[in-house]
Amino acid sequence: MQIFAAKCNIGRDFEPMKVAETLVKSFEVFADGEKIFSTNENHLALVKIRIGRNVKELKIVFKETHGCRTAHVFSCDIS
Repeated sequence: MQIFAAKCNIGRDFEPMKVAETLVKSFEVFADGEKIFSTNENHLALVKIRIGRNVKELKIVFKETHGCRTAHVFSCDIS
């Protein structure tokens, strides 16, 4: 059975997927002391943020996860 987005097509034994508890849900990004990005509902493992200018200092503040006490960040690639 193929599963579609409409509720009438979801099987009885279908369980929705959960986001990993270790994934960062809420974070802020600061460039030279100015907040340039923030989110409270992240569900992506890879987040790309375009800064669009040269900066001397970049700060990322991880505020909340999807349930785990500590945030598990494996890499921050900056280019």
